[in-house]
Amino acid sequence: MSDEDYARKLQEQFDREAKEYDTMQKSDLALARHVAKAHSISDSEDSDSATSPNNTSSLDGSVDLFGESGDGAKSLSPQHSLISQGKKNSHTKQTDSSSDIYEADTDVDDKSDPETEAKSKPVCKYGSKCYRKNPSHLKEFCHPGKRKGSEGAACEIQNKKVKGSKDEKTPLDVFNEFQPISFFLTKVHDIPSRFNTTGAMSLKDILSKSMGELKESCHFNFMFDIPWLVKQYPEEYRKLPLLLVHGDQGRDELGMKADAQHYSNITFCRAPLEIPYGTHHTKMMLLLYSNGLRVVVHTANLIENDWHQKTQGVFIIGSVPGRHTLASKQLWGHLKLRKVLSSQGPDGGLVKNWPVVGQFSSIGSLGPNKEAWLLSELGQSLCACRNSCVGSASPSKLHLIFPSKDNIRLSLEGYNGGGCVPYSIKTASKQPWLTELFCQWVSEGRGRTRAVPHIKTYTRFSPDGSQAAWFLVSSANLSKAAWGVLEKQGSQLMIRSYELGVLFLPQFFGSKNAFPVTSRAEDVAGTDKPLLPLPYDLPPTSYVRGDRPWFCDVPCMDLPDSHGTMWCPPL
Repeated sequence: MSDEDYARKLQEQFDREAKEYDTMQKSDLALARHVAKAHSISDSEDSDSATSPNNTSSLDGSVDLFGESGDGAKSLSPQHSLISQGKKNSHTKQTDSSSDIYEADTDVDDKSDPETEAKSKPVCKYGSKCYRKNPSHLKEFCHPGKRKGSEGAACEIQNKKVKGSKDEKTPLDVFNEFQPISFFLTKVHDIPSRFNTTGAMSLKDILSKSMGELKESCHFNFMFDIPWLVKQYPEEYRKLPLLLVHGDQGRDELGMKADAQHYSNITFCRAPLEIPYGTHHTKMMLLLYSNGLRVVVHTANLIENDWHQKTQGVFIIGSVPGRHTLASKQLWGHLKLRKVLSSQGPDGGLVKNWPVVGQFSSIGSLGPNKEAWLLSELGQSLCACRNSCVGSASPSKLHLIFPSKDNIRLSLEGYNGGGCVPYSIKTASKQPWLTELFCQWVSEGRGRTRAVPHIKTYTRFSPDGSQAAWFLVSSANLSKAAWGVLEKQGSQLMIRSYELGVLFLPQFFGSKNAFPVTSRAEDVAGTDKPLLPLPYDLPPTSYVRGDRPWFCDVPCMDLPDSHGTMWCPPL
């Protein structure tokens, strides 16, 4: 099928589904309004669909990078970790996609009532030998051991966990298990607990007292839900100095500051955005402790929905808006990646037949064909290596992991989860050639196949999927705005958005040529050798006949999602 035929087919499908949706809306307008109201808006990086210079955004999901320095702390390099993301800010950005609002607490390991009661009460100094039966005494103190009833049972639960139950690892225990690579996913609600107890951390875990004596902190991000963010800190830390670095302007900035009016400890810094349609998309934390600094690079917005049921993650590869020339041209974007891989990347002879995989949650306008930017410009950077001339990427060696319609439909959140995957039919119809490179989101090893991926990662792996020459986790989606595009016959690199990522190279972790990789977190925790924990399964699973990419603005009326609902995007 030619590109023109495929584009026409996409448009016909959109027109048909839009007509069905319009019929449904007329017959049941109240239902459509209810559904539309339930959808909050997330960030999109497609500049074609932007309506104002600072109105675009894109939800990411990935891992956090931890680094420490100072007395008694680990050195900043190469210690790092990654985490993934999920409540929408009450101060909402108006863009192309939607996300659910979750009112539930984001703590994944919520406790049963008896256990919670036990944890909230001091232990009686007489323990199981206490003879008192006064109800007020029993209500005030916990009695571990042989006392009868739910109060005693709760204390027994508490007692067992204090002794070192596997499910009661501290955040620091989880962190230490994944050293030295320190790449984590965020915890996800409603998946088996074993996938959340190893190689996974919530925002509360990152900020917990077990990670150190915090003095002040700084968050760089695209979106903030300030009241929710404050609640993620231990109560003792909620009045410490907190700086928020953002890219909001106008009403968005005023709304965010209004949300913080009751928090005198919070200050703001706005990152300059001088090129239209650019965003401050960097997601990073700076946590200053009494004995050092921890840097956390991640892919989640600081809103509850991003840390609830999405897959997120946490050197450094960054993008800064501007037109970069001369020596500064290689400091940012995909040219920075190309420079590092050309000097410190894999040997060209070793990885000659190794594919490259890109995994992301948003797609911009990439050009009329695959050679216009994807294979020629970005592809050259992704395929760069030592002892080899830089050439275009081969379509057969490039796999792009992007959720299909069924990936979203069958996800934990159903169609609503697709709000953080803002690929529009308008953009897709201009680049039908892209679909032939797509692969499904599959994460059985990490238990996250049904957790919508907001994480963004790039890697080069062996054909059997057992090794990786390098691994990059980043806030950068598949767009020119994020990675940059060459202008003026290659003399300058134009970047629209702020991005940040961490590049993992094997030689810094004791491996000579490549990392051994796995998608099973327990394998990483059970070995003393550096083993790279991937957020998805390898080799990638290509789309088959009948699969199509998820489009956030196309109604889905043929099949219900995992919640029994249809998809009715706001028109």
